[in-house]
Amino acid sequence: TIALKHNPDHLGEILKKFGLDGVLPLNSMTAGKSRLIALDASRLLTDAEFSHWLGIEINWSVSMAINCIVYCGGESSRLLAELALQKVKSRLDSSIQIHLVSQDELSSLTNATVTGVLVVSAVVGDGGGLRDVSRDLRNFVDATIPRHFIAAVGLPQTEASWGKLTDFLTRNPTSRKYGFSNWLLLPIGYEGVETAWRRLGKLSAEAE
Repeated sequence: TIALKHNPDHLGEILKKFGLDGVLPLNSMTAGKSRLIALDASRLLTDAEFSHWLGIEINWSVSMAINCIVYCGGESSRLLAELALQKVKSRLDSSIQIHLVSQDELSSLTNATVTGVLVVSAVVGDGGGLRDVSRDLRNFVDATIPRHFIAAVGLPQTEASWGKLTDFLTRNPTSRKYGFSNWLLLPIGYEGVETAWRRLGKLSAEAE
């Protein structure tokens, strides 16, 4: 914010959508981990612009072969998966059954039961969870079965790391790429191995 160079493309939109009251308390538990700062991803579920974007993205980019939706992350990602499920169902034959599963239930998927996979996550950092899902899918579902990944809000350390995530998720042994969609992207900078809290602890110990 000191100069245009430090003003990422989606910074204004992120601030408008989340602002101060859209950030969880310090050190909140999200997706089973304690995070110094985390967005309140539940705001996505009531945002009209995001819902509109999601519907268009599903209509334009997601294969009609989808019959399984996997959510990666916590409760907000599960609710996002349910919203995506409604939008997928609205364009398919009502007789088609679409399964909703968590990333911990991927072992239940087989080539016999899956014709296409949609993976959703509300807020994604450098994408470790999505990478894990992608690896597991390779073990349980044939590469020729289409899949699409949706990361609503991306908060990677750098744009380069986001590009690597995109390549990892979309490339496969077939002649086509898997799909990947993202609504807002804000690189937040290198987090470092040692957090500010650890440095504070060391400083306190030295003071004692």
